[in-house]
Amino acid sequence: MLPSPQRKAKFGKTSVVYFSVLLRLGLGAFRVYSPCEKCGALFSGETGEEIEQPEAIPALDHVWQFSRVLSPAACTSPEVDEYVCERNGEHTMTKELHSLLRHSYNQGVCVMCGKPESEGLEYTLQGDSYVVSGIDTCTDTRLYIPYAYNGRPVVGIADEAFLGNTSITTVTLPDTVRFIGDYAFSDCTSLRDIDFGEGLIEIEDLAFVGSAITRIDLPDSLTIVDGFYGCEELESVDFGRNVKEIGQSAFQFCNSLEDIDIPSSVYRVGSFAFANCANLKEVDFGGSEIAEIEFGIFYESPSLESVDLSGTHIEYVGNSAFYNCPSLSQVLLPDTVESIDVQAFCNCSSLESIELPVSLRYIAAVAFSGAGLTSVTIPAATASINKNAFSHCPDLMEFNVESGNPVYRSDGNCLINTAEKMIVLGCEGSVIPRDESVIGIYSWAFDGISHLTELYISEYMTDIDIFAFVYCGNIQKIEVAEDNTVYCAINNMLVLRESKYVIRACADSVIPSDGSIVGLYDGAFTGCAVKNVYIPACIKSIGHNSFDDCTQIESITVEEGNEYYYSAGNCLIGRNSSGETTLIKGCVNSYVAEGVDVIRYEAFKDCTFTSITIASTVKEIYSFAFQDCTQLTQIIFEGTVEEWNAVEKGGSWDINTGEYVVRCTDGIVEKSAA
Repeated sequence: MLPSPQRKAKFGKTSVVYFSVLLRLGLGAFRVYSPCEKCGALFSGETGEEIEQPEAIPALDHVWQFSRVLSPAACTSPEVDEYVCERNGEHTMTKELHSLLRHSYNQGVCVMCGKPESEGLEYTLQGDSYVVSGIDTCTDTRLYIPYAYNGRPVVGIADEAFLGNTSITTVTLPDTVRFIGDYAFSDCTSLRDIDFGEGLIEIEDLAFVGSAITRIDLPDSLTIVDGFYGCEELESVDFGRNVKEIGQSAFQFCNSLEDIDIPSSVYRVGSFAFANCANLKEVDFGGSEIAEIEFGIFYESPSLESVDLSGTHIEYVGNSAFYNCPSLSQVLLPDTVESIDVQAFCNCSSLESIELPVSLRYIAAVAFSGAGLTSVTIPAATASINKNAFSHCPDLMEFNVESGNPVYRSDGNCLINTAEKMIVLGCEGSVIPRDESVIGIYSWAFDGISHLTELYISEYMTDIDIFAFVYCGNIQKIEVAEDNTVYCAINNMLVLRESKYVIRACADSVIPSDGSIVGLYDGAFTGCAVKNVYIPACIKSIGHNSFDDCTQIESITVEEGNEYYYSAGNCLIGRNSSGETTLIKGCVNSYVAEGVDVIRYEAFKDCTFTSITIASTVKEIYSFAFQDCTQLTQIIFEGTVEEWNAVEKGGSWDINTGEYVVRCTDGIVEKSAA
């Protein structure tokens, strides 16, 4: 359709500002003029005539008005229009419109351009119609798929039909084509443009993976969109008017997409549909009819800044929906959301605020863990919040609960279960209440809180979970009220009186040798900057993760006479009743001594050594044992290559390590073969 003469278009800057410049001609006299941005000519604001002005004047944008069609659109060339500058009516510019007319074939030849349909393609008969199954002898780089072959309609493109073809640049499909198969145009690295026709119904999952398509305009016949996984050069998508569903991983790894508008006709967007889109910034769901945000829809899309769901009626935000979207700063949720699932906004470090919908009833585990939130207000309708829903939020200083909530209240910036008198969640701004309104703390309530430097346990506290203060590595002082009959403080450690086990310790805590402490619960020293670990002979139990994330340990010593543990090579080693020995914790100055059978999970995690010696007695290395030993360059194994290869190694035992080699007594093993 030709453009209307009444149309106007403005080109140039996004926001056009118009200036009137006053040129002094004499005392008290001024003339109004405007300069042309392109050529610098000045035009009188009164007459439109060109004037002279010697001094440099800031240029203004042209104001373009449509003038005429220079050349109409055809099937091989787009429409070209002319525009004239409103300021003087002399300066012109042209604009090339994007769209082409579709080819119109009659007996295999386009009646407009004379281009014949592609010949020499391979076909396969399916029922009473054909599908294109390969390139065969066709040498065209611009493919025009025929409407018919041997008198029968061509209805599809078969699986892998053009897989790996690097010559095809454009494809035009006839209206008879109903489907495009799996990998049909996969790895067609020169394919940049495709006309889908007006009859397409189905695109299979991986139809275009690895192709170079930059733009897609989907026909109104298509109701389910799929198949563009890994199209890294895809910049824009027009979904058509009738799309109902966007399939699983449909646009995953489409790294050139920057914004998406979901049509109102859409009722479902599948899991991972826009995951791992490196440059996707904005998504607007408009008034789409989707009922939920499914698993991982925007998973690890690092540039995503804004998502507007306010016009929808979603009830559920799914598992990992926005996981690890560090640029996400704005999310608008409708007042229909009832549930936010596990890791939904985990590691959204730019998300400083979010208005939780009044309808919200459930917040799952680590839903907002690692987010940039500064304050949280829990709606009155919220009846269930997982104990670490807001863990590791380094800027979260304030918890509030709307009045009328029957389950929760806030006090001292702690989220408290009212009936149970238990702290559910703390934050960086928390002060633990000291009155009888609080009698306990749930697990993970203060997980990773860095501002917690002093801990006071009142006489009313009788139920503190052993994981309540895990990874609170900055605690410097622990006190317990003398009247507390359940807990006590010993050498800056929170101790359960009955079991004599440590719940929480500090970096300078020293375990006494007098038997007042006999064990360490899991997480006792997690995150502490402890340098010298000393385990007395009286200690009979050490939790598996007691020293997790203690990255500054320099020495580990176990007192002689301990029945359950010993130290060798600056390592903490446990022994069981059958005599098997397990290395529990090492440090930067460690070596694995003779007699060690097993190296436990995360035993050397985050150690900064460049070299470590391992005795030939080791028969098993657990998963993640050397995780994040990024400076590791060599392992000296005191046995043969055959013995090293016989060591049982758990998955990812050396994940994220340096490019080490294993030096055995009779040869070298490269990391890739280790």
